[in-house]
Amino acid sequence: PDARPANDNDHASTFFTPLTPFEPSSIPPRPWIIPGFACRGVVTMLAGPAGVAKTTWTLQVAVALAACRSDICGFKIPRQQRVAVWNQEDDLDELKRRVTAIMIAFNVSWDDLKDENGRMMLLLNSGVEAPFMLANRTLEGTMRPGKDLQAAIDAVKAQGIDVLTLDPVAEMHEAGENDNVQMRAVLGFVRQIAKEAGCAVIL
Repeated sequence: PDARPANDNDHASTFFTPLTPFEPSSIPPRPWIIPGFACRGVVTMLAGPAGVAKTTWTLQVAVALAACRSDICGFKIPRQQRVAVWNQEDDLDELKRRVTAIMIAFNVSWDDLKDENGRMMLLLNSGVEAPFMLANRTLEGTMRPGKDLQAAIDAVKAQGIDVLTLDPVAEMHEAGENDNVQMRAVLGFVRQIAKEAGCAVIL
């Protein structure tokens, strides 16, 4: 005889949800910030070997968003967005050199990077001196939120940031990069920023 409680069968029969007819027009469109690349509430990861200019390109994306210039990054930029870049490899002077080079190459002025109220749309931080930490590893080998996770969420909300770039993410956690469980936790913390702050995150 089956000794399972009767309600087990009820749970089993409702575990998977049947699809019911719906109106396609009732589904909200994806909240793209950069169509096909960066979406509000979602994490985008840019991956590749070292030295292929990932950082340079993500800075071009940041300038393109702040100036509303599609020609700078190769993606359509529908409207001006506020973007914050946190780089953990280069100091602030080096980041400024790179941004200057992009502005010169694409004829971008300081006024181009401001909104109609004169507010700067590009925010730039280096974590070389004060590292940004998404996640720390406990003695048991599990991952816990880093000291800066909630502060980042609060700052994105308070400063009206639409896109947050974290570069490189490998410098912002203590997880083993070949440990799927630990890395899943790290990316979960990144998704928490995107979801709670309502921004797109580019890693």
